[in-house]
Amino acid sequence: HWRDQGIVLSARGHGENAAIVALLTADRGRHAGYVHGARSAKNAASCEVGTLVECEWSSRAEGQLGAFSLSTLKA
Repeated sequence: HWRDQGIVLSARGHGENAAIVALLTADRGRHAGYVHGARSAKNAASCEVGTLVECEWSSRAEGQLGAFSLSTLKA
């Protein structure tokens, strides 16, 4: 579990509303994670390429994909 700031590099759709998002973070470099509801009206802006976000990543084990919780800092 960690928290950092990053820039969205890519977002690939996964299922109906989710996406796998790749971020370039300040402390951890390039990192990918699953974002629930990424294509919803509420979260779509956070997953656009080039957006500066505050991210929280969590996973059961360090080697797994994990899940991101994103909030937009600057579009």
